[in-house]
Amino acid sequence: MSPMSDKQTLSPSQTATGISRGQATKLVDMVECGLVKSPVFQDIPRAQVDEFVKGVGPELRNAFVAMVEERFQAFTGRYIIPVNYELPLPF
Repeated sequence: MSPMSDKQTLSPSQTATGISRGQATKLVDMVECGLVKSPVFQDIPRAQVDEFVKGVGPELRNAFVAMVEERFQAFTGRYIIPVNYELPLPF
C-alpha cells in the first residue's frame, strides 16, 4: 500500500484557496439586508440617498474590504505584512 492511499481525497471545495464569489456575495447580501432595514434611510427622498451613495460609495467599499480583511486576519491569526524593498535600511 502506498503512502498516498492512506490519505483521504479532498474535494475541490476543500482544497480551494481564497474567498469565493459566493462567500463575498453572502457578505454583501448581509450588508444589503442591514441597510435596507435601517430606519436611518426611511422617509428620505431617493435622490438625496442616491447623491450620498455616489459620493461615499468608493470610500465605504475600501473601508468595508479593509475591515473584513482585518477581521479575517484576527480570526485566523494569520497576518499579511507588506514589505517595501525600495525603502533604505535604517542603519
